[in-house]
Amino acid sequence: SECTISCDTPFMRRVRLACSSSLAEVPLKRRKLASTSSSVSSSSVPRTFASTAAFVDAIRDALEAERDASYAEGASRYMRNQFTFFGVRSAERTRVCRSFFAVRVDETTLWQRVEAMWAQPEREWQHASIEYLRTHVGVLSSSSLSRVRSCIVDKSWWDSVDGLASWIVGGIVRTHRAELREEMRAWSRDENMWVRRAALLHQLRYKEETDDELLFEMCRSCAEESEFFIRKAIGWALREFSKTD
Repeated sequence: SECTISCDTPFMRRVRLACSSSLAEVPLKRRKLASTSSSVSSSSVPRTFASTAAFVDAIRDALEAERDASYAEGASRYMRNQFTFFGVRSAERTRVCRSFFAVRVDETTLWQRVEAMWAQPEREWQHASIEYLRTHVGVLSSSSLSRVRSCIVDKSWWDSVDGLASWIVGGIVRTHRAELREEMRAWSRDENMWVRRAALLHQLRYKEETDDELLFEMCRSCAEESEFFIRKAIGWALREFSKTD
């Protein structure tokens, strides 16, 4: 004979309740998953632009949306009121700019955009320009070094010069060492103090690959200087080198 279970027993009522609860959760979990997916910032999606002007305008709109007047005021004071700011913190700037910088471009397009960005008044533009160059430093030829120098001597302060020196100049020279060694030696004697500082710092991230002969020569040539930023650069470069030698 068949064994039957009454559908109205306490056991079966608990089974029905458990099943209905599980089924009810499925749409909710799917909604949560969809919500999580849709909440992924559009800043992670690469974007393309028809012109340099459109590229710069889009970044300006994105930075304006994150403007913080109070933070901008403090940042300007920290930089001795030499620059104006949107008031966008470094991590937020990186997030905002990620989609703009994600698409690989050729060297000519890269420089057209960087130079247009560098010309903008708010300091975040120079920081973003360095980040853009750093993202695509692999496309920069040795001829780009003169354009980096133009950035170094324009809107010069330690925050822009140090980023350009260690990431961009350093990246270019590492790829074209034989060709650019003499150029770096010339930079260390340049009349512009910021160019000399960039020369001293360009090997900052080289570690075991440091050209120690060139580093020591540069340090000796600048050793008698009283300029604060040069003396600090000498100490910084030698300190970093001492960690790997």
